[in-house]
Amino acid sequence: MIPLSSWIDDYQEKSSEWVVDGLVGPYVTALSGQPKVGKSTVVTQIALAVVNQIPFLGREVKSKSNKVAWMGYDAGWVSELKERCGDNAKNSILLQRGIPNVIPKDWDELGQHLYDLNIGLLIIDHLYGFAGSLNLNDSQEAFKVINCLNAINGKYGIPIILIAQAPKSNNSAGMAHSNILKSSARVLLEMSGTSRAGKRSILINGNEVANERMTFRIEPRHIELIDNGVEKESRQVRNYQAFLDKSRRFFNEARNDELLSIPKAAPVLIRLGFSSTQAGAEKMLGRWRDKKLIEVSGAGITRGDNCFA
Repeated sequence: MIPLSSWIDDYQEKSSEWVVDGLVGPYVTALSGQPKVGKSTVVTQIALAVVNQIPFLGREVKSKSNKVAWMGYDAGWVSELKERCGDNAKNSILLQRGIPNVIPKDWDELGQHLYDLNIGLLIIDHLYGFAGSLNLNDSQEAFKVINCLNAINGKYGIPIILIAQAPKSNNSAGMAHSNILKSSARVLLEMSGTSRAGKRSILINGNEVANERMTFRIEPRHIELIDNGVEKESRQVRNYQAFLDKSRRFFNEARNDELLSIPKAAPVLIRLGFSSTQAGAEKMLGRWRDKKLIEVSGAGITRGDNCFA
């Protein structure tokens, strides 16, 4: 069978609008990360932004439709998704059971079905449930997955977010398995972070976007962008407070003969556990001097203007 062709002037271009500006493209977007890092939580918030036509982390939503299809493969995915959505889904998220094979004909029928329902975004959660027993490191096996994605996106123009895990053996956030799968995605999102205060980051890589990293906090039903300037300022305040507390303790513990010079005072910081080396302790005292927590003169070391009692 000869694939379809068209004269260039007759070709009808499908929509090339980004679903989320600079983040979720009109083709295949792959989101990868370690297990339990919150990939499905983030994608749920993307889906709700599309449904409600509101910005996602300050980025404009341009989806041609506010209807989303979510294809899940894990047990219990429906109840988990409903819990994350709360009352915000507006009955505009289609719960699509996963197709248990990689037969392009079946995926083509699904594409026609989703197109008829005016679906503006398909989310596949997740790659390994979708691929089943396929060896994704084998190029021919990986192409079976790509053919299914193309049956949806290439023919019907429905953007896809494909959720995938990163390798469990290291701290990488990159997508595991075949590079062919990575190359089939026009945008690669690598999510990383820890459970500490819900802080996460996504590294954005794509053919049509400059590489950048966005940092945010997630909760089960909420996500917010972290202002790097505010975060930096907050960190500086915390560091200054730590310096202030340590300088107060330094003056309480140091003997008069240890306050004659920075080299003589450095062992005090080592004794208090603030530093492990003479050089490190002298450097810390220098920072205290710069912040006016201590004052150094020919008479020795005294409290600076900012080291109030």
